[in-house]
Amino acid sequence: MARLIWTNESKRWLGDIYDYIALDNPDAAVSVVSGIYERAQSLLHFPGSGYRWHSSSKEVRVLLFGHYRIAYAIEATDIIVIGVFHGALAIERYLTGEYPTQLRDVARTVSHYRAFFGASSEYRQ
Repeated sequence: MARLIWTNESKRWLGDIYDYIALDNPDAAVSVVSGIYERAQSLLHFPGSGYRWHSSSKEVRVLLFGHYRIAYAIEATDIIVIGVFHGALAIERYLTGEYPTQLRDVARTVSHYRAFFGASSEYRQ
């Protein structure tokens, strides 16, 4: 049976999405994050959903949910969620390895969020 595995990076992105939306509307934040989670769960039944990411040397696929893109890879019977990205972000930097996923590089992620959402947005860890 297939397993859906969320990487630490993808969990962090999902938490960041929740935190940002919750600043204005906690109910909407729950709705959006729950929707992303449920959409990802559909991969257990339809692992080939979404489209193949064209710029990756690996078999990376992208599933859409509203303004968000759920990037994932299929490895044997496991589905690995790599990240959850707002549609306005340049995800190719993350999916092609331009940005490493180590914690020390979270500052780059925050700067991308602030560039999109506005300089006054807060980042919560």
